[in-house]
Amino acid sequence: MKLVVVMAIAMFTAAPVLAETYSWTDDSGTMNFTEDYSQVPKQYRKKIEIRRNGDSKSTTAETSGVAKESVKPALVAPGKELETPKAKTPDVYGGKSLDQWQRELVAAETESKALYAKVKEQEVLMNSPGDNPEGLTKRELVARYNSAVKAYNSANDRFSEMLLAARKAGLPL
Repeated sequence: MKLVVVMAIAMFTAAPVLAETYSWTDDSGTMNFTEDYSQVPKQYRKKIEIRRNGDSKSTTAETSGVAKESVKPALVAPGKELETPKAKTPDVYGGKSLDQWQRELVAAETESKALYAKVKEQEVLMNSPGDNPEGLTKRELVARYNSAVKAYNSANDRFSEMLLAARKAGLPL
């Protein structure tokens, strides 16, 4: 009988377990749950809901007052040290920031589009030599057209190579 009383007292006076459960909804609408913050995909970490044991309320990562970098698993494997939070660094993809990639891709795409417009302009002039304001011969018009096509193809190839490099670097396009 004493054992039952001691066990009952121990159960009622024990501190509640301070476990947290993280939940988020992914792009397909599936609700996900985990007790390990590191298991939450990075793109959903700003929108997770944190449920603490004993709380009927849940908070989001943004309103919980806890920096997302400071949330760590409760247990650390033997022989491993707990990581210290690192300063937030901008995402880098293949040695360039997202902003650098965007500027370079927009510039390459703009150049490619401008050269395509030049090709179309030269094509119109070449196909209607009578509307030639500079009085160029057919041969000169064809040479200008071919030069414009060559420049466009070169710029378009550079743009395509940049897109491929961006994808390989993991850039979200």
